[in-house]
Amino acid sequence: MNYVIKDDLCIACSSCVDACPMDAIKESEVFVIDQSLCVACGACADSCPMDAIVKEGESDPKPVKKRSFLQKLFMK
Repeated sequence: MNYVIKDDLCIACSSCVDACPMDAIKESEVFVIDQSLCVACGACADSCPMDAIVKEGESDPKPVKKRSFLQKLFMK
């Protein structure tokens, strides 16, 4: 199953680009997964601090990871 980046959740941190072993994530106006290169390993989704990368057709991501990331960011 293909992974997609939810633009409304992406904060453009590029952690997914660094995590992708296939260099399948490209940046244009937004980050995009090149499906012809993606092997659906999930490394990008695991690295995303905002849970903005989900399997195509999957429901909205879990808020727990986002909340903990934002707390680390703003609750110093």
